[in-house]
Amino acid sequence: MSSADPFSSRFEVFGREHKHTVDEINHQAFEKLKWLLDVGEGGDGRVVLLRAPRAGFGKTSVLQRLAGEFEESHHFVRVSLVGGRTTDAAHVLEYVLQALCQVIPDSTTLTKLDLLARKLLALGLEPLVSSGEVPCQDREGALVALREQPTETFDFHHDRAVTAHWTKSNFEILGPRLAAELARISGASLRESSYWVELLFRFSTTAPDNVERARLLFETVFRGDLQNQSDSAAAERLHGLLALFGTITSFVLIVDDTEGLSTHPPDALALASFLT
Repeated sequence: MSSADPFSSRFEVFGREHKHTVDEINHQAFEKLKWLLDVGEGGDGRVVLLRAPRAGFGKTSVLQRLAGEFEESHHFVRVSLVGGRTTDAAHVLEYVLQALCQVIPDSTTLTKLDLLARKLLALGLEPLVSSGEVPCQDREGALVALREQPTETFDFHHDRAVTAHWTKSNFEILGPRLAAELARISGASLRESSYWVELLFRFSTTAPDNVERARLLFETVFRGDLQNQSDSAAAERLHGLLALFGTITSFVLIVDDTEGLSTHPPDALALASFLT
């Protein structure tokens, strides 16, 4: 008679809910990581290495708690290494988009990408309204809505979202100006800003209950088999997306299950170089 393996769920996997925690374990490491991720303390653009004397010491558990602590201000994305040892920009971009296409709690169709795209469009439109380049009868009211209620203001699927529908009707002219403003604010290249603004606009204006929406997004991004193009092309695309979204949130890429790197230093160096 066979019995269940008592160690089948012994080790954590980032992203999988864990039921049993003891907050005091690794508390010092948890507090230090909180400080490192606090953008008020300059916690952006950092590469952090978690080390432990053995597997099962609690690294992933600490990361799980950290993700819960910062869920309102940060987006955590788990990246798995190919074969447990390698990665590249196209691979990471795919993980980022998969994470963003997850449906948000209390919704059946709306995704994290919808909310971020709306905030990004609001951020790009704000300086154009403020300067008067985009005419508006109630400029102050429009600016308040863009700053304080961006997800409602750019709800393309609500009849009363006047700004969203006006933007949709005039996007052919307005799109390049939005891309230019967002490139200036984010530091992304104008080419990548234009690419992502158009793609995110198309995603946002497609009905959320359209089951083909995510598939079309991935087909567009990886058209021409991006994974087989030069590393620089994929890296520029990934950098553009993270730079744009970095204006409204903080991304944390989690590379877990890296034990395989301990036996192959060149792959460890390659990963460190990529993250840097």
